[in-house]
Amino acid sequence: MKNSGIDYNKFKDFPKSYDYENIEKKIGKIWEENEIYKFSLDAGKNPPRKIIFSIDTPPPYVSSAHLHVGHVMSYSQAEFIVRYKRMRGFNVFYPMGFDDNGLPTERYVEKKYKVNKAKITREEFIELCLKETKIGIETYKNLWKSAGISVDYSLSYSTIDDRCRRAAQKSFIELFNKNLIQRRNDPILWCPHCRTSLAQADIAIEEKNGTLYDIEFTSSQGEGLIISTTRPELLGACVAIYANPEDKRYISLKGQEVIVPVYNKSVPVRYDESVDVDYGTGLMMVCTWGDMEDVRKWKEHKLNTAIIIDTAGRLTQPSGTYAGLNTTEAKKRIVEDLRSLSLIKGEKSVIQNVGIHDRCETPVEFIQAYQWFIKILEERDKFLRASEEMNWHPAFMKERYVEWVNNLRWDWNISRQRFYGVPFPVWYCKGCEEVILAGEKELPVDPLVSNPSVSSCPKCGGTVFEPEKDVMDTWMTSSLTPLINAGWADPERSGNKKFMNMVYPMSMRPQAQEIIRTWLFYTVVKSVYHTGQIPFKEVMISGWGLDKNGKKMSKSLGNFVEPEGIITRYSADALRYWSARANLGQDLRFNEEDTANGRRLLIKIWNSARFLITNVDNGFNPHEKDLAALGLGAVDRWVVSEFERTLKSCEDYMESFEYASALKTLTDYFYNIYCDNYLEIIKNVFWDDDEKSLVRRNKVLNVMYFISCNLLKTFAPFFPFITEELFLSFYRYFEGGESIHLSVWPEYRKELEDDNSVKIVEILLDILSASRKLRTNLNLHQNHKIDKLLIKAMNKDYAEIINGLGDDIKSAARVKRIVFSDEAYFSTANEDIYIGLT
Repeated sequence: MKNSGIDYNKFKDFPKSYDYENIEKKIGKIWEENEIYKFSLDAGKNPPRKIIFSIDTPPPYVSSAHLHVGHVMSYSQAEFIVRYKRMRGFNVFYPMGFDDNGLPTERYVEKKYKVNKAKITREEFIELCLKETKIGIETYKNLWKSAGISVDYSLSYSTIDDRCRRAAQKSFIELFNKNLIQRRNDPILWCPHCRTSLAQADIAIEEKNGTLYDIEFTSSQGEGLIISTTRPELLGACVAIYANPEDKRYISLKGQEVIVPVYNKSVPVRYDESVDVDYGTGLMMVCTWGDMEDVRKWKEHKLNTAIIIDTAGRLTQPSGTYAGLNTTEAKKRIVEDLRSLSLIKGEKSVIQNVGIHDRCETPVEFIQAYQWFIKILEERDKFLRASEEMNWHPAFMKERYVEWVNNLRWDWNISRQRFYGVPFPVWYCKGCEEVILAGEKELPVDPLVSNPSVSSCPKCGGTVFEPEKDVMDTWMTSSLTPLINAGWADPERSGNKKFMNMVYPMSMRPQAQEIIRTWLFYTVVKSVYHTGQIPFKEVMISGWGLDKNGKKMSKSLGNFVEPEGIITRYSADALRYWSARANLGQDLRFNEEDTANGRRLLIKIWNSARFLITNVDNGFNPHEKDLAALGLGAVDRWVVSEFERTLKSCEDYMESFEYASALKTLTDYFYNIYCDNYLEIIKNVFWDDDEKSLVRRNKVLNVMYFISCNLLKTFAPFFPFITEELFLSFYRYFEGGESIHLSVWPEYRKELEDDNSVKIVEILLDILSASRKLRTNLNLHQNHKIDKLLIKAMNKDYAEIINGLGDDIKSAARVKRIVFSDEAYFSTANEDIYIGLT
């Protein structure tokens, strides 16, 4: 680049300190005003970007008012790779979504406004949810911008906006027409606290202390039978007693009935090979419903139904005197009554695996209701094959997905009994219950406020229709994010698959490990069903941000660390430094000292760049000659050679998403080779005015520029603010371009690697290290200039090398002369070289 018109004098006044707080605000404003990260199909940026790298960004729940450093960690880790890809020449398609419908939002609104959604109108409640959605979106935007997350906000979407509701409703209609969705009156998982049905993926298994009660039942022939159960509150729901057909103890019960204690009702005896003969007494009480085994036997053997728990988790009228009690209260009362009747023959403490709702931690129950299900059990092989087509980072996370698919036991229940969600595009004929679907051109539609486009039922001719009152599971929408981003359901892109084929399947899906079973799996389901393709090529799974003791952060535990405070005290780049300390998929403890170390690194980057910037001469042009044509000495060749090796390692790490190893490699080079050794060796050429120093200075400036500029580019994905400030303040005058983040990643040049220079400089470094140690032993300041450095070289070849390095050794060791002498006594790392100072 031509350097005419550059005011070199202003470089002499380059700021001494890095004012990160004001600079980060300034740089953020520059990015926004100049639309640095805006996606453009014309690929018109310089250099041209023809290949698209598309990211399926996780849409966070905007109802989460408490954002901690772990959120910044997970989004930053993905963003390291995004920035790298942008500098590698990809046209980055980086949207941001916001997941703002569903239970988290409803529960947050209920808590914040102290309202009961059952006691206000649907419209009033939705209005409050929309209000909080807008606030939450702005909170997230502000945090992501301050953390340097380089998304294109013009590509934003919200899972409750018209675009996403249209996509979810189109998905429902298409899957219905493919016979992949069914409405069934089945036992369903139910949360009594949230008053809604759940899918298997909404359930977490938690170990709880419980009691196994041995309860005496009576056979129809008067024989006492002991049955062990942890849920005596379900005695009223008992519909059969089961034994294993191979268990000889209970062959005589065949054809008999058994009297259920307290309720005094008769239930049949059945046999099934699945009954564990070693559990309790080998007899099993089947209720409707206590667990999945109850459901399976009820379905397979067509058992009677006795539902005694309502949607609030309380016992119903058929429970007699226990009606109105919640399950905990009912268990206590029933156990007391059984004891008074001497029907509890034994009890022992056990650890139970209890299914809880992952949102509110309430134990789930089973109820029976009409719900919409997406068929997934019969197609699990397709979902397993899809996992083979995706690249997993880290690789072991794939096993969690495979394990989840292999252990599926339910089809996906997508019905939810809520207000704030995407409505089903469905009405029912009141006369015959025929399903009436909305037309695709009507979408998005709310059946509670709109009528179907048909005037009569196509099946019976009826003219009265009932709207579906349930809404869709929030994952019904979130599972479509790749298709939403690709414009799959957008009317303006209807029939035009060009754009969709450019961004879909998406290049990368970054996400947290705990939603593999939900967001990732459901996205695969939808993509396979709608397009026959995988939704994305690369899967990037992050770990959790933990407190310093290894616990998940929580306001109630007092271990919650807000990112805004850390950014104010240390800078956003320093927080990103902490985020890069864990390998992908690993949990990372937050220690404030790590961010302090990050700030120290930033200051070092600033100071090392400033050393170059303030020393450039008028007319300096780093591109006048190629580095290889400058006739560099051994020390210069060495620092360049080590950089090329570092660059190659860094590239390899970033390509395999190992950003932590990449940053460590860069940092080790920057500290140990460039700053601590190279700059120490050459700094005197800027202080001494002798002719030899002046000749050397121009070469050193070119080497420093080459290393400094390329280091800045390799640091840019991790520290976007400081690298941009330095680039715009100095390097862009020689490199061109409007942002370091749109510049080209350094080109690895193998021809600049020089093994010989590495061996030669190793001798210099041994002498320099020994000199520093000896100064410490002699209580001499490291910068105090000594008259003589004594050297004893036991090897003639070493003596010649040392003579060749004489000027650099004198400069780095701060000595006036080098004298070869047998009086040198202090050993170096090289057993053939000794030194002394006089």
